[in-house]
Amino acid sequence: MNATAGIIWGAMAALLLSGCGKDSAEPQQAAPPSATETASRESPPQDFVAVDQQPEVMKKAEPLYPELAKKAGMEGMVWVKILVDTAGKAREVTLLKSDAEIFNKPTIDAAKEFEFKPARIKDKPVSVWVSVPFKYKLADKPLSQGAKAVTKPATPEEVSFMKGYVAAKEELLRDLEKSAATARESGKPNAELEQKIQKLKTELPALSEALRAMQSSR
Repeated sequence: MNATAGIIWGAMAALLLSGCGKDSAEPQQAAPPSATETASRESPPQDFVAVDQQPEVMKKAEPLYPELAKKAGMEGMVWVKILVDTAGKAREVTLLKSDAEIFNKPTIDAAKEFEFKPARIKDKPVSVWVSVPFKYKLADKPLSQGAKAVTKPATPEEVSFMKGYVAAKEELLRDLEKSAATARESGKPNAELEQKIQKLKTELPALSEALRAMQSSR
């Protein structure tokens, strides 16, 4: 019994010692995070941060002009707020104001592609928010030499989509006006509702005119 126990303990000791030689695995130190990884972990700054050096745009991206908007002759402006991190990347994009909903997605997509020289405080890069306007104007799209301005007629599907889009906006306006009227009657007017109503009232005439233009182009 003692001989058997001695053999077992000897085998266990050999196994333990074999893992302590020169060829045994050593703990590896983790690589330090890159500037981009560090920037992605930062908390968003306040809306305004006093800096010694403002961020500088190094790379711009032009938004795609929605085909439906071109056929409808729609133009407008969109303003976004971009969070520029310490690596100069556009980490977040927030919509501030828009003349037409159809321009929102291409604007946000383009804003995400912007690259900056980051803002600095005493030579140290810091994250800041910046406001950037995007203009959609058909006259701003230059024609190539010898090319003629050709607008393809709207397809039945595009006209149908535009009809539904205008109808949905009109229904939304009616619902908001009912809610706003109820709030006013209760003595608690809703300023946010009133702003949405005014925005829709501004958008709808342009949308209706765009729909008529699409219908006449067929």
